[in-house]
Amino acid sequence: AVVWLNQRGFERQWGTEPFSVSPQIHEQFMDWINQEVVFVARLNDRIVGSLALNRVAPSYIADRRESFLSSAFYLEAFVTSRTLSDQGIGRMLSQWAEQYTRERGRTTIWLDCRGENAALVRYYQQMGFLLRNEFIVK
Repeated sequence: AVVWLNQRGFERQWGTEPFSVSPQIHEQFMDWINQEVVFVARLNDRIVGSLALNRVAPSYIADRRESFLSSAFYLEAFVTSRTLSDQGIGRMLSQWAEQYTRERGRTTIWLDCRGENAALVRYYQQMGFLLRNEFIVK
């Protein structure tokens, strides 16, 4: 996904290094796995997508954490296989996340993305997410 984003000029979304070579990202994923908040989607025994539904907002939005609802999950690491981009996997994962959220008594899913990626913002809006505000990450 990082390579795909970089090929389209979105280096600032997730950086330029594949997640597999970043010790910090590895540690983040291990934390999610240990907390049992990361999930993968499989098709014919092949991983075709992933997402994490975290109980806390990420550290880079610390100034907004006070408004993060206890009835919310924070959607992170939301990615799908680009070779199957026309299969609706992202929409299925989003719908699964909504159901999972409701089943756990929560009512809201938060997420963020780079605002300059208009196509991604539009994609999330088409799935029913509402644009609430913009913020700057230092």
